[in-house]
Amino acid sequence: MTRYSVQRFRAAVLHMYLRMAVIITLPLVLLNFLIIATPDKGLVLSGCAVFTFWLKWRTRRHSDDSLRYATGW
Repeated sequence: MTRYSVQRFRAAVLHMYLRMAVIITLPLVLLNFLIIATPDKGLVLSGCAVFTFWLKWRTRRHSDDSLRYATGW
């Protein structure tokens, strides 16, 4: 395997993990704000969700940023 293909694989795995994090954090944010009524935990999870969305946006599938983020971690 070439170095570029390994980097593309790492970027795809990172993108998959970010997708799973988004799927998990959004219901938790709603759960903490609406049902449990703990806004302090909801704010922390909101910050995590915003960071995850930002990182997911920065590491789009066909961008060079995804390779840079995947190799830096």
